[in-house]
Amino acid sequence: MPLPNAENFSFRDAALRIAGLKARMWLARLIGLPFAVVGGIMLAFAWSAVQPWISALHGRLVAANSTQARIVESRFVCESSQARQLALTGLEHVVPGEAGCGMREQALLRFLDASGTPHTVLATDPSDHFVAQGLSPSFAGDKFQRTFALVGPKIYAEPGVEDLLRQLQTDLPDDLSFGSDSAISAWTQVDALRSRMNDPLVNAAFAWVRPSASSAIELRYSASDPEHAWIGAFLDDPDGWNRVPLMLALLLGPMGIFVTYKVAQLFVGHWHRHAPVLATISIVLGMPLWVPHLFDVMDRFATRAEVVATLREDFGILVLSNDGRVEPPPVETLQALEPDAVTGPLYARLLDGLIPEPPPRPYKTMGAAFDALCAGVAERFSVLPAAERDERYPWVSKLQARGISTPGACLLPVAIRGLDEAFATGAPRPSPEYGFLMAYVFQPRFGSSFVADYTRAHELAETAKEALNREMERRKPLEQ
Repeated sequence: MPLPNAENFSFRDAALRIAGLKARMWLARLIGLPFAVVGGIMLAFAWSAVQPWISALHGRLVAANSTQARIVESRFVCESSQARQLALTGLEHVVPGEAGCGMREQALLRFLDASGTPHTVLATDPSDHFVAQGLSPSFAGDKFQRTFALVGPKIYAEPGVEDLLRQLQTDLPDDLSFGSDSAISAWTQVDALRSRMNDPLVNAAFAWVRPSASSAIELRYSASDPEHAWIGAFLDDPDGWNRVPLMLALLLGPMGIFVTYKVAQLFVGHWHRHAPVLATISIVLGMPLWVPHLFDVMDRFATRAEVVATLREDFGILVLSNDGRVEPPPVETLQALEPDAVTGPLYARLLDGLIPEPPPRPYKTMGAAFDALCAGVAERFSVLPAAERDERYPWVSKLQARGISTPGACLLPVAIRGLDEAFATGAPRPSPEYGFLMAYVFQPRFGSSFVADYTRAHELAETAKEALNREMERRKPLEQ
């Protein structure tokens, strides 16, 4: 029998219609890809908000044992993903001479389980990356930092990081020198990390906003898996460790599910009428598996690596684990970054015996801790024998020539007071103090002063200028 309307049938027209349908289908899928990324980011935000609560519920159900862990070492690790991001985005947002690589803070712990077996585990700060450009004076620390003491902090880099950071060079002004002291002309990010992250004054102030180094950490664990224990403070207050408000999950979660469902219709809707629903459910339930690799997937589809690097900078908080558990240390070998060969010994000689004992209770803010630390350093320095003070002043200036202004900020009031007392008593002018003041005023500074407090650094510079001008006026009659 002839087909209906067989006289009007055309294989060419049918092929064109099928080709047109397929073209529209692939065009819709292509348009749907950006929406898939948007839906994925929405779901990632929602997962970041609910993850602490799910992990805490899991811990309460299985963590039947409790133990006290001892902090062995605090670590700051420059991760390869952060070094690569910095290499791609450049140093435009980094102050010259500062360290811009995002650092992950970790605490190395040791404890004995109920059977007496020793374990060494690693706790990782779930908050955003720590950038070694200084801390704000109002910095009070996140939940991790208010729980874990800072013990013998060391700086590490993941494999391959140093090669990336050495490519990032900051050229400095040619006049970064004073008198006979030579100064550096360029910094790589490795140099910046070694100097900035090994500043004893900054590390001491950072430690003073945290618990005592003698404090222990409560861990709760399952007897079947003690090396993945939960931090007790996390189980008691999971919201305090959260980076994303829980209310955001109630808003972005449904929106992300809706967008994901619509995108799934474009890709699998022709398979079966229930396929989009099943695909959406699988994506939502699989969030713990795919969210940590979100940017790796985006990396494959990005036409320019800088695009992914920018997204990492803006949304990097989404791929950080926030389940409040410790883990065995990774098997990969980390490269320890020792203090700079020049600034390290200068720090050690200058600050020997000057850093006071930690306070009995933590300070509320970084600014308050540093003010108290500076006052203690200045007090101890002022009671040193005059000859020892005179010997140390040039070391302060040499650190200043290398962009390290924290010791000078602490000792400036002592130097000014020494000049005033010498003038009042008619004693010979102490040239080391005068030389230090000259260096503090005329040595060009780069990078930040302590904790990126530029207002305070400017006020100290003005104070130093006024004192130097006053001393120059005093010396005029002696020079005539």
